[in-house]
Amino acid sequence: MRKFTSRNLLKNNKLKVTPQRTLLLDIISKYGHIDTDSIVTEITSTLPSVSVATVYKNLSTLIENGIVKEVNFPGKKKMYELNINKHIHLVCSKCGNIRDIDMSESLLKEKFRDIIDDEIDDFNINFYYTCKSCKKS
Repeated sequence: MRKFTSRNLLKNNKLKVTPQRTLLLDIISKYGHIDTDSIVTEITSTLPSVSVATVYKNLSTLIENGIVKEVNFPGKKKMYELNINKHIHLVCSKCGNIRDIDMSESLLKEKFRDIIDDEIDDFNINFYYTCKSCKKS
């Protein structure tokens, strides 16, 4: 993933830099993929006065502004990740571990443009496999 600071990410998107938003982005960056319950737990352990409603409101604002993206995996809670680079998800079918694999956006869009004879706006690709740790057990 590209280097970034939460502060610059918010400023570049013309959003007010608040401790709640900065912490929210730092938490999502730290975990890569995280559900709302875990986000709330992490934020309130650092900023106990922050309400659940504030967390949801800020998460919604970050999604609306394209900074954070909601990702869905079968059998899992909705998860969130930073929307700063295009990638493919590798998901272990047994333990649920999720890895990001960088992918050339232009290569994918070019290939599928030929197939559908139109432009691709965005993509979300998940590959399911059994990771090495699960194969050993």
